[in-house]
Amino acid sequence: MMGAVEASGERIIIRTIAQGRLAARRLGTRLSPKRAVAPTATAPPDVEALFTRFSQTADEDIREQLIRSHTKLADKVARNFRASGEPYEDIAQEAYIGLVKAVDSFDPSVGVKFSTYATHKITGQIRHYLRDRTSVIRQPGWLHERSRKVARCAETLRQKLNREPTTAELASEVGIGEDEIHEVNRTRGIFRVTSLDAPERADEEGGEIPLDRKRIQSLRATGAPMPVEEKVVLREALHKLKRLERTVVYALYYKGLSQTEVAEQLNISCNYVSHILRGALTRLRQILASEEVKETHLRAKAAGRPATVTPTTERVDPLTKLFSVRVLRERLEEEILRASRNGYEITLIALDLDGLGKINDTHGFAQGDRLLAETGSLLQSMFRKVDVAARLGGGTFVAMLPHTGEKGKRGAAQRLLREISGLELKTRTGKLQPTACAGVAVYPLDGDSKDELLEVSLESLRRAKDLGAGRICAARDK
Repeated sequence: MMGAVEASGERIIIRTIAQGRLAARRLGTRLSPKRAVAPTATAPPDVEALFTRFSQTADEDIREQLIRSHTKLADKVARNFRASGEPYEDIAQEAYIGLVKAVDSFDPSVGVKFSTYATHKITGQIRHYLRDRTSVIRQPGWLHERSRKVARCAETLRQKLNREPTTAELASEVGIGEDEIHEVNRTRGIFRVTSLDAPERADEEGGEIPLDRKRIQSLRATGAPMPVEEKVVLREALHKLKRLERTVVYALYYKGLSQTEVAEQLNISCNYVSHILRGALTRLRQILASEEVKETHLRAKAAGRPATVTPTTERVDPLTKLFSVRVLRERLEEEILRASRNGYEITLIALDLDGLGKINDTHGFAQGDRLLAETGSLLQSMFRKVDVAARLGGGTFVAMLPHTGEKGKRGAAQRLLREISGLELKTRTGKLQPTACAGVAVYPLDGDSKDELLEVSLESLRRAKDLGAGRICAARDK
């Protein structure tokens, strides 16, 4: 009964959107992007036939076509969870995973529209992800609801007053006593769980830096010397922070208070102190990196040479516009966690252009850079949104393909090499047709960590290069 009501509601929404589009076209107007309703992804006309063929043949090309044609549907569902508190990129990633699962498990003979089935599948995937991101220890229902209500009211007052609300103001807004507000703030930290096996390390979650006592020569605190120029830059960067962020940074790093003491002084929770600190440190890194770039450009201008130095926080390769190695490692680690939770495979393909050094020597470095840029554009156009492509350096690239495993790994690598060999670059001496080699590794068959998987894929690439141009080697090939 509920399924029929939901399906009927979806048909009404889709019909309303279609009528609005038709009216807009008749008037010769365009809907404003800010006010337009997010359109439902339209499937190709022969989607039913494609699903029928896919259920019979399990053809990877058909599967790829079905996934690509419904990515707008995944985007639409993901946007409904923007207010969940999790980064939108993670929500969208889970939405694409749900879409892939929907395509793999959809049965066209049941008589249900794929868009209806996929919407429920994607929504469930996102909800499972959000459930797993919450506390491992389950809170009582009344406490969970009260904690959420206090958090919502605190955020409303924060925006209204442009400062952190006091306990009295928050209690008046929520309609409970001040003692109950203190109790809610105190119990938030009780349900946080820390792994006993996790090593102590400094990270963005506010963990303390472990001390190497073997290298400590004196337990007396001493100030680290800092040049006057750096002090000025740091002082200006701190003034660009919000007032509350400056207060937290000053209390923690200048007055030496603990997070608990800062929370008591500001009458806020320890969790919120950690949140403020993470945001403040992130902004400081961005500001200081920007100042470093400005200084580099000024020095280069004074010396009469072009500034080519990029900031240390670069996440995109400037030549190919692909992700950097650091981003690849981050995304690969996140994807392995998802794969271990949801039980799917990941294919990692390492690519290397054949004879790039010879091309630079024969045709010039400009042509070599042009080939790298064309390869980067090609990889960006070929991959799904759930895939990640990065440049490791030189002519070496790595592609991460979730939900592509042992069965489709070689076909994916062959498609990449075929497209690269189809590139044509015109030079003064004629046409240049590049080739490439590929090494393939699959999670979890060939490795269960990001470092092991990268190492296996690069080792497979080296074996492929030894065999000659345009070759492919997988981790377990004999």
